[in-house]
Amino acid sequence: MKINSRHQDLKIYHLSSTKPRSVSGLIMRDWFVYLLKMFTNKYRYILIVILAGYSYLNTFFSEVYSYYHINAKWFGILLLFVCITFFVWEINRFLENILNKYFPELFYTRFLLS
Repeated sequence: MKINSRHQDLKIYHLSSTKPRSVSGLIMRDWFVYLLKMFTNKYRYILIVILAGYSYLNTFFSEVYSYYHINAKWFGILLLFVCITFFVWEINRFLENILNKYFPELFYTRFLLS
């Protein structure tokens, strides 16, 4: 399989076969590999803070607090978003490990990159 980029010899194999699968481009491959490792990413805490900050700004600019008459300090609401995002992320990481351990063939399709 040829890809028009600096990675000319990239081939993607499914574990159950040795036939290369076609991929529309290098960006799609990188995004798919990132999704498979999303919860175990080494920058996950930075991503959690960015996601929580985005959620806070989304509710702030949507004027949710004035519409529902919520009188709270901004740092308390931001901390709440960080805590919720952190706990959801860690629970998903924990569940990913359990599901991968007991149902490896059903949880996600594994790919070998060569």
